[in-house]
Amino acid sequence: MMACAVTLQATPKKILRSPSERNLNEVIKSFGKLSKDKFDKDKEDFPQSWDAYVSLVSERNNAAHGEDVKVTFNDIQRYYEDGRVVLQWFKDAMWTGQCE
Repeated sequence: MMACAVTLQATPKKILRSPSERNLNEVIKSFGKLSKDKFDKDKEDFPQSWDAYVSLVSERNNAAHGEDVKVTFNDIQRYYEDGRVVLQWFKDAMWTGQCE
């Protein structure tokens, strides 16, 4: 198995503390255009999964900051089941074009 090094095209300006839509997009851009394009295509091809992920993170942030959370446990479970694939997209996109 051949080792592969990733070269960032820009240095992320902060640590990814919250996996929000904005933060994921900022970080994936630092891996280059191929990575960003792959991540964007996954979001476009599977909007239900992306929307579920965004809803889950949004509700988590609301709860963490003491705001009203108006979802049921079943909603959260559905968001998780539908949206957890987004982190796999992110991981896959980071490596796109890096080791070819």
